Order: sequence, then C-alpha cells, then structure tokens
Amino acid sequence: MNNRVIVDDMATQIDLIKSGCGFGIVPLFSIRELLNNNELKLANIENEIGYEMIWTGWTEDNKSRHVKWWVEVLKEICIH
Repeated sequence: MNNRVIVDDMATQIDLIKSGCGFGIVPLFSIRELLNNNELKLANIENEIGYEMIWTGWTEDNKSRHVKWWVEVLKEICIH
C-alpha cells in the first residue's frame, strides 16, 4: 500500500476509521460498541495481508486493559 496514514495512538486510528478515511486492524474490544451501534462494520479479508516480525514487552505492574488483552492473545497463540 502506497497511501497510508500513520498515527500515534489507537484512539486516533479508530476516529479516522470511523470518519471514513480508510480501514485498519484494531482489537475487537476497542470497537465493540461502535459495531453494536452500526457505526462500523467488520470486513472479511479474503487474502492474507502478510506478516511482520514484532517485538513486544510489558511489565507485570501494567494492568491496563490493552496490555491484559494483548497478553491473553499471545497466550492463545502460544508465543513465548
């Protein structure tokens, strides 16, 4: 993709998606209310977008819901 917008936080990304400026991949829990209110729609992706290596880290004292969600996802897909 040649045309892309890079933002600094997920809230801005969701605002841009909601305003119709494109699409994005975001955690389901962060848009569930928007989906329930029919403000956003899920798209089924027919083809894989591709994979990129990521590095992530967190401390046990960070109890934000975003970190909790990410840790659970990593446990489900068995990344150690």
